[in-house]
Amino acid sequence: MTNVTRSFAHSISVFAARAVCAKRPSVATRAMCAAQACALAVLLAAPAVAVASDAGVVIGWGLNHFGQINMPSDLGGCTAIAGGYQNTFAIQANGTVRAWGNNNYGQCNLPSDLGTCTQITSSVSESDAGHVVALTATGTVRAWGYNGYGQCNVPSDLGACKQIAAGGQSDGFTLAIQNNGTVKAWGNNGQGQCNVPSELGSCKEIAAGRYHSVAIQTNGTVKSWGSDNYSVVSGIPSDLGACTKVAACGYNTAVIKADGTVRVWGCNNYAQNNTPSNLGTCSQIAMGGYTEPTYVVALRTNGVAQAWGWNDYGVCNVPSGIGPVSKIAACHVNTLVIVSDCNNNGIADFIDVRD
Repeated sequence: MTNVTRSFAHSISVFAARAVCAKRPSVATRAMCAAQACALAVLLAAPAVAVASDAGVVIGWGLNHFGQINMPSDLGGCTAIAGGYQNTFAIQANGTVRAWGNNNYGQCNLPSDLGTCTQITSSVSESDAGHVVALTATGTVRAWGYNGYGQCNVPSDLGACKQIAAGGQSDGFTLAIQNNGTVKAWGNNGQGQCNVPSELGSCKEIAAGRYHSVAIQTNGTVKSWGSDNYSVVSGIPSDLGACTKVAACGYNTAVIKADGTVRVWGCNNYAQNNTPSNLGTCSQIAMGGYTEPTYVVALRTNGVAQAWGWNDYGVCNVPSGIGPVSKIAACHVNTLVIVSDCNNNGIADFIDVRD
């Protein structure tokens, strides 16, 4: 039995028991799509909710102890997703944030004055003491959840920002890129992960691991600081070249180069650094898992999600036939994607995306 079907045994309902194919299929292909839809142990958004053209349906797989992949029945079309220690966060098409799953430190208790948001992220923690960070439509950074190291205390002098990241576990820290490209960091600094290098130039991307921080400067150069376990800081490949996207988790960093290819370095105990030979070019990258057992999720430019590395609970077992995928998120023990809803009916589209 696969982890997806095991999740079904854990009482995950399937709201969409049918699939809509992107092109007119044969009878056999329609049957295959329907079978895949019924086999998915995921809860999809309610069919009655119309979604915007740039929004889609959230699908999740992996462990489900806290119901983090049981999507709320009234969840609208979503534009962004994130997950931490067995909890899930989503931004709906109207900018409102939704949260469900583990709530031991109030991670799912959204601030009443949060307002509309454009980005959401969470520390991928091995404990339930994680924190959540959101970026509002006005560029304001908000944070909540476990705050033992001040990771939720947004600096009073922080200006409007364009990107955010959450790292660590219970000893978490937070990163933000201000609109002028400067990086600010706060929270646990025991390994220097909040000591932003003075020579760091203007940045366009950031990510946070267990004890290290990483940024892509506007010229595409990757810079990293903090703990150097498994050479995750000092081991930036010399032939890396310019990069466009970055992700981190545990003692690993993953990037997408300017040519769309993926590189991963750091701990390789679960072959997370071994990029699949059939991966092709990618547009998004994410990392999840624990401190050393981590995994990578990449979104290929053809709309296919692919994952590799640590695979407990089936986190790397991307359900066959879903797509096109628009967003990805790698969490603690489960994986999330947003799938297109081209028919605007709240039901995920299923297409034959096999190589």
